[in-house]
Amino acid sequence: MNFRKSRKLMWIGFAVGIIIMLSGIALENEKVIGGFMAVGAIIFFAALIQAYIFYNCPHCGESLMNVRGSIPEHCPKCGEKLE
Repeated sequence: MNFRKSRKLMWIGFAVGIIIMLSGIALENEKVIGGFMAVGAIIFFAALIQAYIFYNCPHCGESLMNVRGSIPEHCPKCGEKLE
């Protein structure tokens, strides 16, 4: 998977997971809240895990998870341009 797609999928997974968890809270039904919270948390952490696996430099394989802000133009380890 492309590192750009991985980053986009991570943020989409975070948003979907949080929305599902919040919608479960909004329903105010004790039995439903637990299910929504569990499904939302699973989606959230699945997005995080896939990012740790696939959000890497295509040249050296260094993880880009520790880079703050937007996608860097160059890898912080090898210095190669990220395309």
